[in-house]
Formats: sequence, C-alpha cells, structure tokens
Amino acid sequence: MNFGVAFGYGSADGRLLGSDTYFYDYNAFKLVLNKRLLGKSSWRLEGILEPTYFQVKFREIEAATDQSVMHYINEYALVLGLLSRWYLSSSLSAYFVGSTGPLYNDHFTSRMKKGLGFSNGLGIGLTYELKGLRIDIRSGIRHVSNAGLNEPNLGYNSSITEIGLLFALDKRPKVTSTLASQ
Repeated sequence: MNFGVAFGYGSADGRLLGSDTYFYDYNAFKLVLNKRLLGKSSWRLEGILEPTYFQVKFREIEAATDQSVMHYINEYALVLGLLSRWYLSSSLSAYFVGSTGPLYNDHFTSRMKKGLGFSNGLGIGLTYELKGLRIDIRSGIRHVSNAGLNEPNLGYNSSITEIGLLFALDKRPKVTSTLASQ
C-alpha cells in the first residue's frame, strides 16, 4: 500500500476539445492511496482512492457579444479507480489508469448546475521507485458532468498533467521485471 500527495494542472482550451465557448483551467491537489489487488511479477492491478480539491477558473464566452465572464469554482471529488501497471525494470513502471467518483462544485455555470456531479478520468503515467518512495508523473483527460441528474448537463472536458510523491506503507517484495532480465 502507498500513500502520498499529488499536484496537477488541467486545462480545457475549448478549441482543442471541441468547443470555443469556454475555457476551463484548474489546479488539482490530491491525497493518494493505492493498493495492489492482483499480480506479483512484472504486472500489477492496483486500486486507487484519491480525495481531490480542484481550484477552477472557468471563462464563458458569449457568442453573440464575444464578451467573456469569469467564474471561480471549487470542486471536491472522491475518486476511485483501477490502475494497470507494467514494470519495465525493478525501479521504473508504466501504467494506464481509469477513475470515477462523486464531485461537489460550489458554483452554477451555463454548462453545469451547482451541486452533485461526477469526475471521470483516463490517463497514462510513469513511476520511478527508490527505497519505498515513488515519484509519479501522469497525463490524461478528465470529464466532469452531473450524469443527467440536473440541468444543464453539458459538463467540461479537459486535459491534465500531474506529479506525485508516494511512500510505501508496507514492505513489498522486490520486483523483478521480465523485460529487465532479458
């Protein structure tokens, strides 16, 4: 089991992700807990729990007037996910991650109502391990919406890059990669 913190920056320049009517930039602050569920050698499946605070700047662009309105939003999420990790060597691994979880946002916009929503993400990452310490770099995409529970339900799509530092809470056997031994 590993515990740590991560910091991320996310952005939705609407032109890149399908809309030129909004810009959505945020900083993410996470507590990270992950635990191995399956696997022992060069592949592992891990469960993740990430309570996260998102500090958002959301700018809406009025199409008729070409003027913009800035909103400052706080989002609080409890994200659960699965991470599939492949060890490239005894200290370097690569992974895919998928996650989802409930979210509360404190501000109404034309794309999403204040209140309950969901934060969903897909990503890829690299982890370097050294004596019980993990340095983690991740990049991915994130979607926030309220799953049709409220209107409006347009949500937000964004890309995110994160860096994290995790500490081993238990003793693990040394990993021997099949790729590293070839």
